[in-house]
Parts: sequence; structure tokens; C-alpha cells
Amino acid sequence: MFTRLSITTYEKGSWFHGTRQPWDNNGSREVYLTKHPDEAVGFAYGGHLGGEGERPQFHKFKVKKGGVVNIDEGIDASINEEEGSKDMLEVIEDAVTKYKKDPSVKYIEFNHPSISGKRDEFTARIALRPNEDLNKIGTWLSPMKKGMD
Repeated sequence: MFTRLSITTYEKGSWFHGTRQPWDNNGSREVYLTKHPDEAVGFAYGGHLGGEGERPQFHKFKVKKGGVVNIDEGIDASINEEEGSKDMLEVIEDAVTKYKKDPSVKYIEFNHPSISGKRDEFTARIALRPNEDLNKIGTWLSPMKKGMD
């Protein structure tokens, strides 16, 4: 149901995370990332995961290279089942639970509908162990400040 991808290099470029929560690098929760700052802005202001809290924040990261598993096939199969299907969030949660135990997998990825409206969808990547694999290089309290892109 999930497709294991080859080891991918993530050193080039930055990844972004939008939230209303202060950055807490204790690694207790996975972190959703995107290469598109405008999509991170949508998550910081939106009412979905990470969208609750006091103040929208935008975090910029360098990420370590490592194994990636694409879960689009599992999401598509679940959505196409008529009975007993899981929704997208349940498939993501199952993948996080499964692959968080596998040290060779650092990230899971899937296509996410665009929040910004600038594209149909974007690749969302989830860092399974952020305290080990993410290096925060900036935080902004207002979107699209110099250095975010």
C-alpha cells in the first residue's frame, strides 16, 4: 500500500512549516513540511492540524537526507474503497505509526491539495523524528518576510 522511495537528498533548499504553536524541538510529534512558503502560511492561519493556538508562526528548516516513503497509493486506495474505507488523515496516521518505528525512514510524503490556490496540489513531507532530522534556521511571525523564500 505504501511505496518506499530511494534515499533522497534534502540538503538543497529549505523546507517550511506553518503553525500557531511555538517550535518545540522535543521530537514528541511529527512535523509537516512543504517546499512552498505560501502553503505553510495557509497552515498557520488555517483550522487544520497545527492551526490552533495563539499566533501564526512560520518556521524554516534545513533537513537531513534520509529514507522517504510515499503514501499516495495508500491514500488513493482507501478513498476508492466503498465500505470500511479510511479517510486521508487515518491513512497518514497509520503510516506515521508504522514508519516512526523504522529507523531507515525519516520522512513520509504525499500529495496534498493546495491551500494557497497557486497550484492544484503540493508534496507534503512529514518529518517523523524532527528532533533528529530538522535544523531550524528561522522563525517568522508574519508571512513572506525576507529570508522566508
